[in-house]
Amino acid sequence: MSKHSGRLLPVHPNPLPDELLSSWVYRLAMSNFQKIRSFTQLLLDKRSFWARDMDRIATNEILSTIAIRAGKPFKDIKQTTLRGYESIVYEEFGEGAITKGVLAVGMYHRVHKRFGQMYCPKCLAESPPYYRKIWRVAFVTGCYKHQCHLEDRCPKCQMPISFNRCDNVDRVFPSALTINHCHNCEYDLSKTSVRKLNAYDAHAVGVVTRAINNGWVDIGINRIVYSHLYFKALRKIIYILASSKYGGKLRQYFRQRDHFKVREKPLGELEKQSLKARSVFVNPSVWLLSDWPYRLIQVFEDAGIERLPLHIINERTLPYFLDRVLKVEFVKQPYTPSYEEFISVEAYLKKIGIKVNNANISGILGIPSQTHLYNEYRKRASQPPREPS
Repeated sequence: MSKHSGRLLPVHPNPLPDELLSSWVYRLAMSNFQKIRSFTQLLLDKRSFWARDMDRIATNEILSTIAIRAGKPFKDIKQTTLRGYESIVYEEFGEGAITKGVLAVGMYHRVHKRFGQMYCPKCLAESPPYYRKIWRVAFVTGCYKHQCHLEDRCPKCQMPISFNRCDNVDRVFPSALTINHCHNCEYDLSKTSVRKLNAYDAHAVGVVTRAINNGWVDIGINRIVYSHLYFKALRKIIYILASSKYGGKLRQYFRQRDHFKVREKPLGELEKQSLKARSVFVNPSVWLLSDWPYRLIQVFEDAGIERLPLHIINERTLPYFLDRVLKVEFVKQPYTPSYEEFISVEAYLKKIGIKVNNANISGILGIPSQTHLYNEYRKRASQPPREPS
């Protein structure tokens, strides 16, 4: 018998595959015939649970308390939080208001003000209904299992999804409403009309879903990258596509070919946008990152993008595979030889008896003449070596 058995909840169902923490806690309360707010206050010694986005910021102390009372391993409960996506969707969790790649719900008085909680109608129609972690990822726009678009609001009243408020119908007893209903108008979200994915959107949803599940992405022949690096690159491509000047040419390219419905309005911060606003930029950006790097280079050329200003892509943490292609193909910075290369070429010219000067060194290196660099390196080479300290 577990040492915590005396404190176990009478009913303690396991988290379901990919279940979100708040969804599981809601089911725990309902299974024990408790109002969810009263349940969490008793469980956590009056500490608030529903007033903040606990799926994103739940502390180890809170998770440990819930795990003990439910008789579950701590690591399994921590995996239900969005921190479980560390090194998968994002590299490292930040304590700020926004976690890159994770949708913001805009919590205010235990109600979601932003459209950061998505759902699949067909998934919610299954028994038991529950909310998945993947439905909070900003790069996800559809359900891979059912090949349909996700939704981010009630189709009847257009309110954001706040399933924790479904328990507010009765002030005393647990609500008869299940988790798949709208808290505002009580509409059954599982009956939302299903919008099937087209071939291009289905490809994007498949790539993103497999990246999250596997932790890596195959972006081209023998080109495997870790998923968090892929999503960092994807985010950069999204912002290039959404930029006013250079993105306009790309958006025009997609409109002419009817691949994707790309809008003209600026995107803003990805994690705060609605599903409709995100999908028209996310899905074509996923397509651009496929068959790397040939598709992106060809599309940029076809769209008439010959150069990109350095400030657009000059990011210290940009993944190497994207940084290299963008700078070589579209920034076209003049190559700057290192001091070591200069010394090697100088030694080579002396060895074969050719005069050492700017023109001859530049010719060997295959670069335009750079007098200022030549003079700088000559001055450095003429200085005596430093004595070891």
